[in-house]
Amino acid sequence: MNEHLKKDDIYNKKKANIEPFRFNHEVSQVFEDMISRSVPGYLTTLEMINAIGRSFINEGSNVYDLGSSLGALAFRLSADENIPGCNIYAIDNAPSMIEASKKQLFDRRKKGQIIHPIHFICEDIKDLELKSSSLILFNFVLQFLPPSERDAILKRCFNALTSGGALLVSEKVTYSSMSKNEKMQKLHHEFKRIKGYTDLEISQKRTALENVLISDDIDILTSRLHQAGFKEVHLWMQCFNFISLIALK
Repeated sequence: MNEHLKKDDIYNKKKANIEPFRFNHEVSQVFEDMISRSVPGYLTTLEMINAIGRSFINEGSNVYDLGSSLGALAFRLSADENIPGCNIYAIDNAPSMIEASKKQLFDRRKKGQIIHPIHFICEDIKDLELKSSSLILFNFVLQFLPPSERDAILKRCFNALTSGGALLVSEKVTYSSMSKNEKMQKLHHEFKRIKGYTDLEISQKRTALENVLISDDIDILTSRLHQAGFKEVHLWMQCFNFISLIALK
């Protein structure tokens, strides 16, 4: 984590009109701070995905980071000398995120931190032609896609994976029990308070995300993966209403 990262203060003042959340330039400038203070266990999730990925990446294969944001996962994989040689494709439809990622890529190359090549591509996931791959990553991204499009995208991921390949999915989810949903939400908000967010920031961010971030019920998400063709789906991490799954082909 960059000690000099810019603090997320987007919602710290009362807004007369709260626009729907977008991954624009303003967000890209504070995204690293925003996600680490908003998603419990985020840094551990990154570390574990990197560790799990080693088991599935084959020499010379393709790896996809779909919805790559600032490339946190892609950069970790690229710098890992214990991972077999591979091509990493980091895809995001936000030009500001891709632009910032490419600047990081330039700096990291100069420092010798890039072992496996990364290709940052600005494209909508639903329009992307997936090459044959051994590992595909969906890290807190599926929740931002229209629910009606999720099954088709997961099926395309399944078809692109080689036999024995894996899809790693991390998501904010809901539960069929209303009381459990409320408890998990309260715990999540308390986590954000501990991380320095005020009640005003929490409230305004929640309003901005309404109808933008649409969480699946955990059982529906698991069902989507099975329907896409994955023979095994396992929960490997959970913190409040945030989970990580591994789906095996």
